[in-house]
Amino acid sequence: MSNPLLQINPSLAPCLAEQTTLLLEEMNATLKPGGSTNDLPTLLALIAAKNGITFVPASVRHFLPKGVKLISLELMQTGWDIAVAWNKRIENKQRDLFLDMNINHIKNVVV
Repeated sequence: MSNPLLQINPSLAPCLAEQTTLLLEEMNATLKPGGSTNDLPTLLALIAAKNGITFVPASVRHFLPKGVKLISLELMQTGWDIAVAWNKRIENKQRDLFLDMNINHIKNVVV
């Protein structure tokens, strides 16, 4: 019997939920859903009580409960896509310079 997957409520942390889905797909793994909580401390307490496993940001290492082991994953999908958003009606020379310098790295520009 595998450990159930516990997670933060996907409506509260949609990016983390999506990242978890992508990780599981990359690993070609399926886990039995085990419920969700509304915050990281509660989630980690459930993990400490041996109620399942979870995928969390590596920053939780700063407040791990006793007995919880954290392993950093080095998979293709462990990064987060980020976006740049701005109001083009507001003049900002630094922003425009930044965009000009990085235009080759910016994809899918939506205006």
